[in-house]
Amino acid sequence: MERLTFYERGQEILEHLDRNEDEAALKKAVRLLNSNPENALVWFILGLCHYQKQDIFNAIDSFTHVLRYDPDFISAAEMLLKLNKDNYSVGELKYIYSLILAHKEGTREMYQYLQKFSDVTPVADLTIPNIGQDELKAETLPGSDDNAYIQHLINEMDKPAPEEEISQPAPKKEISIIPESAYTPPKKQAPSLVPNANKIGPQTHYGIETMTMATLYIRQGLYDQALGILLKLQQRDPGSQRIKEEIDRVNILMKEAKKE
Repeated sequence: MERLTFYERGQEILEHLDRNEDEAALKKAVRLLNSNPENALVWFILGLCHYQKQDIFNAIDSFTHVLRYDPDFISAAEMLLKLNKDNYSVGELKYIYSLILAHKEGTREMYQYLQKFSDVTPVADLTIPNIGQDELKAETLPGSDDNAYIQHLINEMDKPAPEEEISQPAPKKEISIIPESAYTPPKKQAPSLVPNANKIGPQTHYGIETMTMATLYIRQGLYDQALGILLKLQQRDPGSQRIKEEIDRVNILMKEAKKE
């Protein structure tokens, strides 16, 4: 039997997730991680497996590892915001916002937060919740209403601010996805907030063509890459209504982006 390549093994795992075969996906992700322990993409795939199983603690742990090895992997930063935002310190949350804003436009809340805490040092060493698995389920994650301090910050941010006090959105930057052939994992260290001037071009990608990866590209605003994957998926399954709808949605998003 011909040995599967790194890309084929990663794609196989994501296809399991697309079919809701969570256990099979997780087992293969763990095996892939054992042979690629410092690869940010593998940690991200593992995080997706835990997230789909609603194993939120391990999902947070996995996405945190992603940023330790590749601070430019903003999908991991966005997942951490979704899963653990209210548990971070001001410095940690400032760090995550800074990573995201280095690559794309953020929300009004992000810009106001960075202004409000401009004197706070960003903390790159992100903590992981130290509570039992039974206490951390997707449906019981802390929301803004459960955290008085966070609620106070949100209330403060919601107050109208003079236009001149609001930072201008950071220019959009393409997120680089490095193919394994060119990927040399860095030594584990605290990530830097300084943008990398030697990024791989926007057309490079991991080569994993699934609906899951197309969705990730869409969330990052990388519509050309998402459309490329969707068109290839459509070639494999021309009758899929879901793929057709996603292609139509991406085309609309691309037109709206050009108007901005």
